[in-house]
Parts: sequence; structure tokens; C-alpha cells
Amino acid sequence: MNFKLNMAAAVAVIAVIALFTLTTCGSSAPTSQTARSSGSTASAVPLWTGDGGRGRSIAILELGSSGLAEDQGYLPNLVQGELVSNFSGFSAMSVLDRITLEAQYAELLSGYYSDDAEASWDLGHLPNTDYLMLGNITRTGSGFALQLRVTRTADKMTEATYSQIFSFAALDTLVGIRRASLDLLEKLGVKPTATAREELTSSATRNHIGAQTALSQGIVAQRQGAEVAALTQFMQAAALNPSIPEAASRSTILATTISSGNIGEAARNDIEWRRAWIARLTETEQFFNDYFRNVTLNSVLYYVNSEIQQTSISYERETVDIRGGLYFVLRPLSDNWVPSASEALQTVYDGLRATGRASAWGLDRWPQRPITDNGLFPGRVNFERFQYSIPARTLVPSSLFNIDYEMLNSRNEVIAQGRATLSNRRVHLCFRDNRFSFFVDYVESRRNINVGAAAYSSFQRVKVDDITENLIVRITEINEQSVKDVLQNNGIIDFGSRTLQLQNLSKERLEALRGGSRNFDIFQGRLIGIDRSTMVREGEGRLTIPNSIWGEQVTSIGFGEFNLGFDLRQVTIGSNIMVERDSFPPNFAEFYEKNRRRAGTYTLTITNDDSFNHVYIWSFRP
Repeated sequence: MNFKLNMAAAVAVIAVIALFTLTTCGSSAPTSQTARSSGSTASAVPLWTGDGGRGRSIAILELGSSGLAEDQGYLPNLVQGELVSNFSGFSAMSVLDRITLEAQYAELLSGYYSDDAEASWDLGHLPNTDYLMLGNITRTGSGFALQLRVTRTADKMTEATYSQIFSFAALDTLVGIRRASLDLLEKLGVKPTATAREELTSSATRNHIGAQTALSQGIVAQRQGAEVAALTQFMQAAALNPSIPEAASRSTILATTISSGNIGEAARNDIEWRRAWIARLTETEQFFNDYFRNVTLNSVLYYVNSEIQQTSISYERETVDIRGGLYFVLRPLSDNWVPSASEALQTVYDGLRATGRASAWGLDRWPQRPITDNGLFPGRVNFERFQYSIPARTLVPSSLFNIDYEMLNSRNEVIAQGRATLSNRRVHLCFRDNRFSFFVDYVESRRNINVGAAAYSSFQRVKVDDITENLIVRITEINEQSVKDVLQNNGIIDFGSRTLQLQNLSKERLEALRGGSRNFDIFQGRLIGIDRSTMVREGEGRLTIPNSIWGEQVTSIGFGEFNLGFDLRQVTIGSNIMVERDSFPPNFAEFYEKNRRRAGTYTLTITNDDSFNHVYIWSFRP
């Protein structure tokens, strides 16, 4: 079997042979037989029998490739990363981590060693890992040929091979790689249990797939010199699956480099340093403009069985109007690209400020004053509820979901049909007070609480003779796509540019998720008040901030959310909540901060000074 290695993989072979000892293996043998970062649900049952390969080590090198399209260039890294994950999670073998591997062969390529250096003399000698895995991906007319070979470093003899043709989807969703991992583990003497075999022959979790994809795409971007793109992908990978340590390590290393303000040895003088930073800011604007054009905000639709009620009757037509059967709540999912993009942008901005030269270079007004013609903030958006104009960019426009449903009687006859139209929210990127952040625009729902993300099923002119004692309401289509099979699995509808997850809940579970109140919503930990005036009026001037809503911890309250003046006199709030200025009536944010963000009840007293100006005084009790 012939293998075509790319340059990086070839040098990696040399690096392993020359420099590694067993103690450099970044993934040591697990102390328990449970999955670690394999993208499966963590299991408490053994994943192998026997020693699981304990005491043996392996280096898995990046695969070579041929015939791949430009947008498929991340596949060799994706395969390598998933192989490392599976060998680490489903065996007791010590697996060499990629960061150490790359650092070693980067050192060899750096020119540090002379031709007669001892490290060079050792090239070609046996490595101190027991096995070396090489491979190649070749695009063919029928798919993608995946070839893998494991050799013993002691005698350079082949220990195991694997060859199979997969579709792009089978590789991209990790299914093919997991099957290859199972085959090679068994050929190396590891004995997977039935649980491990089931996990390695089934799909990984969506978060794990997304994390491995983002990680591999980040590695490719970093090699191409696109540091900002790489950082964003690494941060997204770490957020999607924190159990992959490589993602967190790469993002930390790169973020430290960028935020320090240094560009590297190339910045030998002020002119070159400025030129390098302009290049970095240009890359940032170009990358995020492309990124935001293609980004999506996925949603979840909760549906709850509700009481069926007659709302009106027509004696002439002998029909009734009916409301109920199902209650719908549409919410945006707090997708991980949101904080990852925000954090990456903030890292670049902090790095520019850390140079101490931004003003002298004429870059102190970035990002408001862009480098390119199409900057991050092409305009300003004025939000009425803030009464404040801030630089903002709409990333995800408001979109509609048409939910079609039908009513069946006990004879299984469809007696009525209806449609509910729900809209998700617009997501904006904002830059204010030297910070990047995201927020959801809820102006529309506040103007008319009936427009937006919740609705009951309803039916018009249902014939009385068709109504039986037992009636069933069910969803049939969403945006003209059938949901019959999806609903049976409580699954996900893929609309191409976005996904919609369907979840059937009990009334109790729905109220628990929404924090017991319909007056709040949340996005990325930021609490949003939907119907603020009604909420405070019904509470007689008292407002209680829930600790969590929709299963998401409340961590911050945005600008102007509950600044209701005389209507709000008492706030009960948890500890360590980030409160932006003017979130509540005057002086609350300052008092809460001075009170070390302690949880408790804060009461407002309003008096007048000698000039008859209002004085806002807050007090606290735990």
C-alpha cells in the first residue's frame, strides 16, 4: 500500500524519530476505562477489557492528501484530531498530542540545528513511541479513499492497516473516522467493550463534530497566517467541547500572543510594527465580514399540550372557533459562535491597545474608523428603548417560521387546520465602552407582545358535527417541510442555512425553564425584560431577577433594560451579575458594585435636594 505524505507529515516523522521520549506524550494512559473526549456521552461502564494497551504509546501524524478541493483542506487535520481523540478515549495507550508534535518539527525547521548537530545525526533512528500512524486521503470519483498504516518503530514493520472509501459526509461527520479507529484499535490488541463498540459505530454528538471541525479549520488558518480566523475557530472549538484540551490550549496560546500587542521578530522598527498591525486589522475586518455573512442563528421550538377551549360559536354555520391543543414557544439557541467571535474581536482590540502606539499610528479610532472600505460597523443603529445611538451591526436578521398544524377527532379524521407564524430575534454586534458584545433586539415584541415568539394553535369554523370527545392537535409542517419523522425522535430540522430543534415539554417543565415568568428572556447569559411595565406594575414596584431562565444562568443585564424611573423601587438580584450602566434607575449599578455585587434586595428611596432635584438613595438587605 502506497502512502503520499505531505511535507508537514514527513517532517513530523523526522521529529518523532529524533526528539521524542515517552514523557513527552501529552495524552497519558487514562486511569479509568471511561470515555474522555471522544464526542460520546461519558460512560461509567468499562470501555475495554484487559489492559487496553496500557504501557504502549503511539504518535498519530497529520495525513497526506491529494485531489482535495480548497474547502476540503481541513480534512487531514480533522481525521488526525478524531483519531487522537478516539485512541485517547477508548484505550489506555499514551497518545502524543499534536501541539507538542508541531512544536518539535517546527524547531527542526527553524534552522536552529546545524547540519552536524547531534539532533540531525539522530534523524532516521528509532523513535521512543512504540507505534507511528501514517495515512493519506485521496479524492476519487466515488468518494474519499482513507488509508491508514500503523508501524512498529522498533523494527519499522507494519502492525495494522486500514483502507476504505467514504463519502464526504461520512468523514465530515466523523462516522468514517470512528469506524477506522475501532478497526485499528482491535488490530493493535485493544479489546473494546460492547459499549465502546456501539459508540464508535454511531455518530458523535453535534457539539463534538462542531468542535473537531472548528479545531481543524483553525489549524489550517493558522498555518496560512490567518491568526484572527484561527483564534476564532479555536475559541469556538473550546466552547463547543471543553473536554478537548487541545482547543483550549491553542486558543490560550494564540490569544496571549495577539493580546500582548507584539507581532514578532519582523517588527524591528516602528514602521514595520505599524504595517504588521494594519495587516492584522485588515485580516480581522475581512475575515469577520465573510464570517458574519454566512453565520446563522439556530432556534429551538418548544411545544406544550394545552387545554382546548371554544372561543366563539356560529349558530348559522353550526361551527365553532377553537383555541389550544398546542402552545408554541420559539427561542434562539445561544450558539457558541456568538461568544467565540466576540472574544476573538476583543483579543485583537486589546492587543492593539497594548502596543501603546495606536494613537501615534492613527489607529486609535478602530474599529469605528475601519481599515478597509467595508469595516465591522458600516453604520449606526438607533434603538428607541435605549434612547441611545450605538455602533452596531445586524448579524442575523429576524426570520419567520410558519408552523402548520391540524386537528384530528377520535375517528382519525382531520377536521381543521391552522398556522402559527413565529419570528426569532435579530442579533447585533455592538461596540461600546471599548468592549465588543452581542445582543438581541426585542423592540418588536415590546411594542406588541402578541407578535413574536409564542402562540397557541387555533382553528376557525370547525364543524360541530365533526367534533368528538377526544381531539388531537399535531404539527404537520414547518416552513413547508414535513416534521413527521423528526417529531418522533424529538429531533432537528435542517433548513440549510439554519436549524430548528423541536422539543416537547410538559407545562411544569416549560415554566421551570422560563424561570416561572413570561416576562423575561435571555441570550448568552444576558437577561432581557420583555414586558417591563406590566412586570413591575403587577409586582407593585418590586422586581425579582431570576438566577436562571431557559436553563441558562443569568450573568449580565444590558444597558437600559429595567430603567423604569419611579415605577421601580425594589430589586432582588443574585450575586456577581454584570450590570451595565442605566440598567436600573440611577445609582443602582454603582451601589451594587460598591456592595461587592452581593445577592439580596436593594430598595430605592427618592428624595429632593435643596434645589428640588431628585436624589436616588439605595439601601441593601441580604
